[in-house]
Amino acid sequence: MLISYIPALILWLVLSVSNGFNRFWRIAMRPILLLFALAAIFVVGPQVGKVSEAYALEQVLATAETTSTYIARVTEEKGGTGYSLGNVSYTPQGLIVLFPRAVTVTLYQPMLYEVSNPVMLFSALESTAVLFFTIFMLFRIGLARFVSILTDNPFLLAALVFSVFFAFAVGVSTLNYGSLARYKIPCLPFYGLAVIYPYSLYRKQRKAREEERKVKTALA
Repeated sequence: MLISYIPALILWLVLSVSNGFNRFWRIAMRPILLLFALAAIFVVGPQVGKVSEAYALEQVLATAETTSTYIARVTEEKGGTGYSLGNVSYTPQGLIVLFPRAVTVTLYQPMLYEVSNPVMLFSALESTAVLFFTIFMLFRIGLARFVSILTDNPFLLAALVFSVFFAFAVGVSTLNYGSLARYKIPCLPFYGLAVIYPYSLYRKQRKAREEERKVKTALA
């Protein structure tokens, strides 16, 4: 959770600075601030490992591999319901390749067609609802406007970054749907906020534009 929180916190703090600028400078400075935030993440990340060996990159990767191997073995021995990410290489390069798949598993699986027991049905209904709201939001307001709303609201962007990084960490180290349903709980509220609240802002903006249009029409 700490490792997932650091990138989100840095983005939140750096982009919050841009809110003090006027619109022109906010738009002009945002790419520079984003690059600065990314640079800060790469600088701060290794420093965390120096504070405690548990947060060193090598130790984190080793822990993820040990955890996934153990859970996969217990799942097979006890007849649980697991999932596979393919040939997982617990190296920085190998995990980057698996990033989209691991995030997808955590947020949108199990699917309804994967249900094998009554308890798993509730988890499938939850992930289906998350997938539905995500697709609905993207089609309703569009990807470009969604990104625009997030970049205008540093907290929402930080919430999305935290939830995605946490979803990746859980997805790549769990490999069991029962454990996944428990481990992913901390990221779901933040992901839900980052997905649903932009739609609420979009509706408010659209309503304001419609009222402004009506006023102009009445005055004309």
